[in-house]
Amino acid sequence: MSKKSDAAVGRLAVMDGVLNELLRDLVAEITGQDTKGLTTGKAAQVLLAQAKRDPALLTADVTDWLKRVDHAAQERNTVMHAVAQDQCVLCGNATRFEHKGKPVGRSAGTVASVSAEFRDLIDEGVRHAREISQALNERGKATAAQEAAATGKTQSPRKVLIGQTFYRCAACSPGGKAIASVELPPAVGVLPPPQP
Repeated sequence: MSKKSDAAVGRLAVMDGVLNELLRDLVAEITGQDTKGLTTGKAAQVLLAQAKRDPALLTADVTDWLKRVDHAAQERNTVMHAVAQDQCVLCGNATRFEHKGKPVGRSAGTVASVSAEFRDLIDEGVRHAREISQALNERGKATAAQEAAATGKTQSPRKVLIGQTFYRCAACSPGGKAIASVELPPAVGVLPPPQP
């Protein structure tokens, strides 16, 4: 393990944190369940189970993405939890790692490839989260229309916008300039039908 490898493991931990936050936001909005303690893999599994109950919301493309997230989380666990077998007590360098009794490659390049997979999964997940948010908002408007008709009062459905606020440094942004994106959903008021 070198400083480059340590830095790569640190970047992977950050990527996992970002993906985990996105998944936990999806779980909270879709299922309403508490997400405390959900790891990336567990959150993906909760959403895969929900996809069986609501395939209109969690489409085949989303399910495929969630399966890849679950697999990547397992890869991440292997890399992150590998134990050094020959770590120097003075400098901390190590060259042999194991996880659950199996050798693990933990070079900077190996860890960087897992991080790249996480980056791609995050990008894809943000797109899916946007579509899921739109579908949840449409459901909210439909429910608000029913309530408006039943009560005769204007309804203001809650707006959902999952995973659409982010920051990218200059090195990770197209064009080489840092960007921060904060999307705000438009306000919606559903009026009751006109009375005859």
